[in-house]
Amino acid sequence: MSAVSLETVAATLGRLLQDSGRDVQLRDRASGDIRSVSIGLATAPDGLLPVFLAAGDAVWREATGAGIGLRIEQDERALLGYRAVKVNGVPFSTVMLATIEAVEQAARPGALLVNDLNAVLRTTTPQPAVTQTPGPVP
Repeated sequence: MSAVSLETVAATLGRLLQDSGRDVQLRDRASGDIRSVSIGLATAPDGLLPVFLAAGDAVWREATGAGIGLRIEQDERALLGYRAVKVNGVPFSTVMLATIEAVEQAARPGALLVNDLNAVLRTTTPQPAVTQTPGPVP
């Protein structure tokens, strides 16, 4: 099975988040401040998309014992230090259904605090593989 287009996943997730009417929010670990984030940042591969997909992977793993073939990489320039690179081995519908279920498990009336997806992530182990991107060689 070929890789699922991250662009299509991001666009679909963006429409779903927007249509839900929920304010997408992120709590800053250092200050504790909660800030609204744009749909674009929420669905960017170097933004919050890795969190959404990892939560979807956890839901699918809990239900079936197998992940969605998620690959994320460390990226020091990414918002949270990780970039979504690939989803492979399951159909687009599986990726979206699992991710939507994760969102629904974490959502509150009128808001989705992205940090609450961590509770969904903790429901299963192991987590998706994270590969380190090699840095410049001195």
